[in-house]
Amino acid sequence: MDPTRGYKKVKWIIMGGESPTPSLINNWSVPDRRLINAYGPTEATCVVSMAELRPDGPITMGWPIPYCKVLLVDADDNEADEGELLLGGPGIAVGYLGDEELTRKMFTRRGPDGEIFYRTKDYARRTADGYVFCGRKDGVVKNRGFLVNLESEVEPAMMSSGGHDPSSRVQQCAAIKSPEGSLVGFVSPAGAAEGLRERMLEHYSAFLVPDMIHGVESFALTPNGKVDRKALLVLHEKTQLPQFLNADIFLQHVRDQGKSITPLEAVRHAICTVLRVVQARVGDDASFRALGGHSLAAVMLVSTLRKLGFVTDVATIYSKDTVAGIASTLGKTEVDQGETCSLEATEIDRTSFREALAIPNGELDDVQVFPATDMQTRMIRGTVAISSMNFLKIGMTFDHPKADHAVFLHALRQAWTALVKKHSILRTSFRLDSLSEPIQVLNVAHMIQWDEESLDSETEWEARKDITASFQPDELTTFDERDVHALSRFRVISLPGIKSRVVWTVHHALIDGWSASFVLHDLYCDSKCVVLGAVLSGRSLPLDGVEKIIGPLVNTLPMPAAVDPDVPVTEFLQQTFRTLCRVLDFQWTPNSLIQEATGFRGTEYYDTLLAIQYDFPESKWTDHKPQLCSPPYDVSYVETTEMPLTVMLDVVDGHLDARFMYQTSHFSEGTIVRMVGHFENILVGFLGACFEDPRQSGRTVGDISDLMLGHEELQGRLNCTGNELEEPYQGPETLPEALEDSLKKHRNLLAVEGLKRSLTYGELGKETARISKVLAQHGSKPGKIVCVVADGSVEWLLAIMAVVRTGAAYCPIDHKLPWERQKYMISVCSPPVVLFPDTSSRTGSPGFDNVPSLLDVETILAGNGGNGVPEDRIEEFDESSRAISTAGGDAIAVVIFTSGSTGFPKAVQLQHKGILSLLSYSPARLYSRPGQRNAQLLSLGFDCCVKEVFSSLLYGATLVLKDASDPLAHLSKVDATVGTPSLISSLDPAQYPNLKIITLVGEALPSVLVQKWLPGRMLQNGYAPAECTLIATAHRLQPNTRISIGKPVPRVNFYLLDSTGRPVPVGVTGEIHISGIQVTPGYLNNDQETKARFLPDPFREGWTMFRTGDMGRWLESGHIEYIGRNDNQVKVRGFRIDLGDVEASILRVASGIDNAAVVVTGGSLRAFVTPESVATEELLHLLRRHLPDYSTPNIITALKELPVSRNGKVDRARLSEMGWERDSGVQPLESQTERDVAIVWAELLGRDLEKSPIGALDGFFEIGGSSYAIKSCGSYVAP
Repeated sequence: MDPTRGYKKVKWIIMGGESPTPSLINNWSVPDRRLINAYGPTEATCVVSMAELRPDGPITMGWPIPYCKVLLVDADDNEADEGELLLGGPGIAVGYLGDEELTRKMFTRRGPDGEIFYRTKDYARRTADGYVFCGRKDGVVKNRGFLVNLESEVEPAMMSSGGHDPSSRVQQCAAIKSPEGSLVGFVSPAGAAEGLRERMLEHYSAFLVPDMIHGVESFALTPNGKVDRKALLVLHEKTQLPQFLNADIFLQHVRDQGKSITPLEAVRHAICTVLRVVQARVGDDASFRALGGHSLAAVMLVSTLRKLGFVTDVATIYSKDTVAGIASTLGKTEVDQGETCSLEATEIDRTSFREALAIPNGELDDVQVFPATDMQTRMIRGTVAISSMNFLKIGMTFDHPKADHAVFLHALRQAWTALVKKHSILRTSFRLDSLSEPIQVLNVAHMIQWDEESLDSETEWEARKDITASFQPDELTTFDERDVHALSRFRVISLPGIKSRVVWTVHHALIDGWSASFVLHDLYCDSKCVVLGAVLSGRSLPLDGVEKIIGPLVNTLPMPAAVDPDVPVTEFLQQTFRTLCRVLDFQWTPNSLIQEATGFRGTEYYDTLLAIQYDFPESKWTDHKPQLCSPPYDVSYVETTEMPLTVMLDVVDGHLDARFMYQTSHFSEGTIVRMVGHFENILVGFLGACFEDPRQSGRTVGDISDLMLGHEELQGRLNCTGNELEEPYQGPETLPEALEDSLKKHRNLLAVEGLKRSLTYGELGKETARISKVLAQHGSKPGKIVCVVADGSVEWLLAIMAVVRTGAAYCPIDHKLPWERQKYMISVCSPPVVLFPDTSSRTGSPGFDNVPSLLDVETILAGNGGNGVPEDRIEEFDESSRAISTAGGDAIAVVIFTSGSTGFPKAVQLQHKGILSLLSYSPARLYSRPGQRNAQLLSLGFDCCVKEVFSSLLYGATLVLKDASDPLAHLSKVDATVGTPSLISSLDPAQYPNLKIITLVGEALPSVLVQKWLPGRMLQNGYAPAECTLIATAHRLQPNTRISIGKPVPRVNFYLLDSTGRPVPVGVTGEIHISGIQVTPGYLNNDQETKARFLPDPFREGWTMFRTGDMGRWLESGHIEYIGRNDNQVKVRGFRIDLGDVEASILRVASGIDNAAVVVTGGSLRAFVTPESVATEELLHLLRRHLPDYSTPNIITALKELPVSRNGKVDRARLSEMGWERDSGVQPLESQTERDVAIVWAELLGRDLEKSPIGALDGFFEIGGSSYAIKSCGSYVAP
């Protein structure tokens, strides 16, 4: 309508049904006229919101009219500021007459009162001026990988980009997504299309700009007065696309004219066909990549050029890139004029086959027998193991409104039957049993399995379509590779006289995605080093007619990618592509050949597949039309694979869609969701570095890796304790202050209970005051270290407390240590005093060099000799008896020696502030309180012994000392204890009903121990190396939950970092780094080791971070799962194995095992388990089903208990020695040949025949041999 012609008397105009454009409002706005934009579907009684629009003002839907309600919900159905419109109120209809299912789908109840809301499928955004219409749900499309809204984004961009003169100014526009995936625009008047696309590119992102824009004088309208978008699609299909999209028809057309195709013409046509671009855009200098080409498109281009009589390869296409460059390299080949063929093989002799499988005569008359390919065998074996694996489900819909329904279904079935009859691969089954090599059996006479189902309504159609589109839980529960119907079957759902959908479930051993495209043509018209499994189509092989072969040419090969963080992104991508091109040259390499060359088992190269595949089907059906029905549309496919993770990149409508297929036994949904986000972040980073942002052009792979975690996730990984990290410690500054307060507060309570005597806090204070006076006279003061020889007696405890009260640091030295070790520790500490518990231990020592004083508690308390102080000179708790300490919280309180890689122990310096901060957290101190009885159980030189002592004595509890002759007897008399898993697992919980609180430290915690001890008790998992002050987590364990070390204690933070120092996401293994108040200042007198382990915290300025050497991973809960030591990794047969992982697997897969330890002896793995009643042969058989052969122990030995070291940890050195020992009854070697073979085996396996003899009945694999080693064995024994 022309607003200048006779509408002056119109005062109100109410518009609805479509969004008005700014030009429409400007043209119709005159004084005294009001323009109203009304919104509301029929289901909401016409109108729910209204807005008055003014020239140059915002175009909105306004606000709801009285009694109407409007909600916006996001994809998760939560209220949001942008999302789908839901309408409520009295105007909402009661539903659709006669269609209850659609009513339930569109009219939903919300809120506590169950109020009914109508789901509009319209999208809107809430603004200050009202709701802005953002288009229909079906108006949102993907263009170049981005979601765009045709109505709210593309069309407004077209409207605003018109020229200045009337002929080029856009009056009306529309945008559609074409079947070939292009974004197509239409504008009126026709002249407005001139230069419009170029102007849009100057102001808008490329993904918002249509690939082509048609000019029209007017738009066809629907009966409702809306733009007829179907008519626009028809108009588009008639213009500009190549006349012959099919290469075969184009070739025939050229030949009919008596011409030949030049290389330039071939490349132009092939690019138009593959990329679906108009011929005008494909000039001599046009770039294949700039036109949208990618790696799989290059494979398609190679195939299309082969059809046209020219040969090239993928690498050449990428290196030359332009049309002229590619054309200059083409070679000629004979053009294949034959029909699509099937993948065939040489037939096996049927007599041999029948005899091998004991099949009676006559039963092979209708079959032919061929060897199965390597890939087929791997796929079939995978499905035999897991019946739902390696299937492809293909669906397609046909409209047939004019055809008789029965006639159509009969024709459809006949077509598929003819297809199966023509292509023998589709009539194939397999036999894996009783033969050295698997075979495929071609069934000559075969009837397809065909099921039909008629439906009554569109709603029922949608429901059944959704169900048949995916694999249902009960659909693939059984599998018999000998049954053809188990490998290929069809299901048809139909709305009679309207449409039908065919769903084909087929095994990947019969067909691949590329084959399926040609099947449909044939049917209806007469595809570090990180190692991924690259899925290769096999269609770029230099074979004539390869693109027409029906059968699984697909193969998976290991593809390595060297991920160097310092390499620029562009160089990394080029390296990866060059690697892929090299892999393509070997894409027919069978799995068995790789296994023979590497010694890897078939599934051990990789556990992630990366596959890229084209639209399915490839053809857009522009060349041939079925007669009874429409061409197939709504084509979909889903598949299952045996890989734990498969990433599919599907080329859909001109862009790539990523699909992550995963096994729930390996990954949780949350892990995959995060992985998808990381994948997207990295891709965006790559695009920015390569194409879009010139500021990122110099970015490296490491820079992009930094972008993997989004901001919110990164912050969660860098602060795992929340506000507790910054919460200041409030309490005494030093141990002397805290001890003095406890001695006064609890003076009448029992402090320590020993075998011979016990002391109250008052008595403890009195006696330690006497000792501290003497120590002070001998140089014990802040800044000094006093070495205390520890025997676990009351006098030992008095010695510790006395040193603390002087302000000096103490260093415990276990009296059981060798003299040389004791002397080394004392030399590192340079103490003014070495304090012994009694006279005999002092006088029995050989003496220590450069130590001014050797004192003992017994002599000091006796008050005799020069070292004693008379009791009457000590007044309890007066100022003179208090500590003479002036130390602050940063001062050293305790020095603990821990093992070192050089063979000499390292001196860890624990600070006052770290100990007191930890113990202020009640779970970390065993919830100690006055009257609670805590056991002293751990080794006296172990860092957590410090926790045992001060958890008790600073909080009024009683420390119960152990009897050296029976070190576990006192556990029946206490409420709480700290212990190692190895020690606790050796005990019977039924004998210790008194134990209510147990903190387990020092080792990985097996779940069987938790289940055994947890009922009726509180179990805590404590973790931290000594360098981070005793423990840094105190996680309370719950029944039937995953074992973890939990979250850090207050004022401590954990980072899990990869080898480059970047935070890892949830589920990914990283090295544990600890930061916070408990991180110690380094090793005493060992700057080299300090610099290697104590690093500046890169995430918090001024903090120190300790690199633990322990590996862990974040769990969904925010807790940390301990994996094992990074130096607990060993190499066996070239494979890197974490012994902790193997131990965890043993405990996970088998029941009834209390503990497990794995060591390497003689180059092979040996496992030790408890109790000794474990059936080791059965366990070994079970492990072989769950672990790769290189990480499966060769021998498992059951013991009554595992040997433990002085610290209560598993004594792996002792187990390694036991690993050489052999059980009695080794069959002696009798012949010279046996002795020669044994010598060869020992040399190959690194065995010492004197220490570990090889018996005549020993198996090569049982004693550590491998398939790789056995090949070398052959060269030794060959004549």
